Amino acid sequence: MSKDDMEVLKAKHRALEIEIKELWNLHVSTSLMKKLKYEKAKIRLKLELLKKKN
Repeated sequence: MSKDDMEVLKAKHRALEIEIKELWNLHVSTSLMKKLKYEKAKIRLKLELLKKKN
């Protein structure tokens, strides 16, 4: 394996690491967003139930 081949493989490896990190961050952001929307919906439901009681 030549030095150039090694450099190409290292560059591909770095690019994949970056892509994996970006995808993971997107996944975490999406998961957090879903959780926050769920919590918001639960609070909205509780507020509606309290309004109906009063």
